[in-house]
Amino acid sequence: MVERRSHTRRALGLCALAYVVAGCTVAGETVATGAPGRERAPTTAPVTTAPVTTAPVAIAPAPLAGFDPTRYIGQGDRYNCSDFASQAQAQAVLRADPRDPNRLDADRDGIACESNRAPFDRVPVPRL
Repeated sequence: MVERRSHTRRALGLCALAYVVAGCTVAGETVATGAPGRERAPTTAPVTTAPVTTAPVAIAPAPLAGFDPTRYIGQGDRYNCSDFASQAQAQAVLRADPRDPNRLDADRDGIACESNRAPFDRVPVPRL
């Protein structure tokens, strides 16, 4: 009995010395919380965590079969939206050169030739 009392007293001293904020448990009971000399009843408030949310990541669609957007690069303002069979083709050219020398993205929202026909690629391109 003397050994246990000595052990408990030592544990209480460590709790007080450490300035435990969440509480200190000795022999299965919460005996001290806060600064030394203050005792408070244990709380039973559940610990909750906020859900982790992530921003959606825009992934460019697979390249169009048989279409090479690099063929339209480096020629200045030579092409218009009507030169592309679809909105996705024009978007591929904008994605290949976001400076948009052909002015395919007139409103600068990152989507080229919005009125062209399908197939579509509506994933915005960050503009330079």
